Formats: sequence, C-alpha cells, structure tokens
Amino acid sequence: MVPLIGLTSYGRQEKVVINPPDDAHYLVAATYVDAVRAAGGAPVILPGDEPHPDRWLDALDGIVFTGGGDLDPALYGGDGAHPSLGTVCPDRDRAEIGLTRALLARGDVPALFICRGIQVLNVAMGGTLHEHIADPGALHRADRATGAFWARERVTVGRESILSAVLGRDTITVSSSHHQAIRTLAPGLRVTATADDGTIEAVESTAHPFVLGVQWHPEADFATDPLQLALFRGLVDAADPARVRRRAS
Repeated sequence: MVPLIGLTSYGRQEKVVINPPDDAHYLVAATYVDAVRAAGGAPVILPGDEPHPDRWLDALDGIVFTGGGDLDPALYGGDGAHPSLGTVCPDRDRAEIGLTRALLARGDVPALFICRGIQVLNVAMGGTLHEHIADPGALHRADRATGAFWARERVTVGRESILSAVLGRDTITVSSSHHQAIRTLAPGLRVTATADDGTIEAVESTAHPFVLGVQWHPEADFATDPLQLALFRGLVDAADPARVRRRAS
C-alpha cells in the first residue's frame, strides 16, 4: 500500500484569502502535495489548529511539517516585541509543537520538517531561534524588489548523516525564503548542513531513524531537481517500515 503522509497546514486564519463568506481556510501549497505524490506517497492535509494532533500518529505513516509564519517568541524565551517579527498563529504553534513532541516520544513515525518546520522541531525540543537574521546579501531571502521570491543559496552537507545518505552530495544549491533561523540548538539534535554564513540549514534527531529538518524549501524545486525530490523519497521510503511495524503490533 502507498504510505500515507500528513502535511501540516496554515492555521484557520493565518493566511488571508478573499472568498466571502468562507473567510477561514486551512491552506497547504500544492507543491507539497505534488512532491509527496511524486515521491510515491499519498498526501493528507492536517488542519493547523487541531486540539488533539497526537491522534494522527495512529493513522499516518509519515509527516511533512510545512513552511509558514513565525513562531511565537514566548515559546522559546525570545523577544515578542522585535520589530521584524511577523504574524504569529498560537493555535498552529500549539498543535505543531504538540504533534512534534508526541512523534518524538513515539519514535516510529518518520518526519520531514521544512523551513518553519525546522524551527518548530528545534523549539519543541528546547532550542531557541533568531527572531530576525540580517541578510544584506539576500542569501536567505530574495530581494523582492527584483521580482524574485526565492533566494538561491549554497548549502554544505555534513557527512555520516541522514541528509548526506539521502542526497549523496557534500554541497547543494537550494531555494530559501526565511528571516528566522536556529539560534541555540536543542538537546537531541545535531547540525547536518550550514549556509556559507554559518546559518544552520539542516538538523536531525540523534535518537530517531528519520527525523530531519531543513531550513530551505525542497518542494519549490522537486520537479526539476532530483536532489530535492530525494528528500521526499527518503521520507516515503522511511514511512514504509513504520507502517508495517504498527500494523503488525
């Protein structure tokens, strides 16, 4: 059977969509859905403010934590009054951090944490974030005045990691769009990729077979870059034995 892969969504009103009277939505970019399908999985969209997210773990074979807005700095002892802080969605924060902790405690559901997702993973495990990173060279986010959305940056991949095993490369070029990043690494995580300026670009759990976070957006390039598709294939491949174990128990 095809592995069932959950995709976390934006919160109910985290994104403005003009479609009265239906002004509340749970949104996921179609590129995430397409990437999971291309990798051999069956995607399922998970509402961003679910009060009991741990219940999903009995049904899902794997999870993608998608990108989105800023995490509330109150969750990591940060500066809630930082002038560059974007809109926060407390319900989504609560659901995704709860789901992450339940997933880690359970240990048999693989997960890929993308952009905001890597930050959720780090905060859920006790780490902190930069509320805003200076980026004068447009390394991590494009200069929107040029009409570009993605910044193209080089990432150096550490050896003997899940990431290096999946990609088979020491350096890759990725699409990024972020103004926050990991400040203090959480216990139980290790850094597996960095940008040229030293920003943490990938982490993984030291205690789980496939818990991988990347700061860039592989869903943006999966259709044209086999290395980005490989990340989703790695998740789907890891999800198969998880499904078998649960059904056999």
